[in-house]
Amino acid sequence: MKERIIGFVLPLTMDQQIVMLLVLMVSSKGIAGVPRSALVVVAAVLPMFNLPEACVLLITGHRPLP
Repeated sequence: MKERIIGFVLPLTMDQQIVMLLVLMVSSKGIAGVPRSALVVVAAVLPMFNLPEACVLLITGHRPLP
């Protein structure tokens, strides 16, 4: 099964998706009031799942700057 991740087609099994969900939930604790801190969390987790760094650039292009 292939899942589409921000313009990239990467094969992710259900186990990988669950692990990614849990890692992102744990690593995002405490960032609720910090602007754009989600980008830092995503950038830190990308290498763990062998995702390309261009994913962060695509997310940054969609977020408005103040």
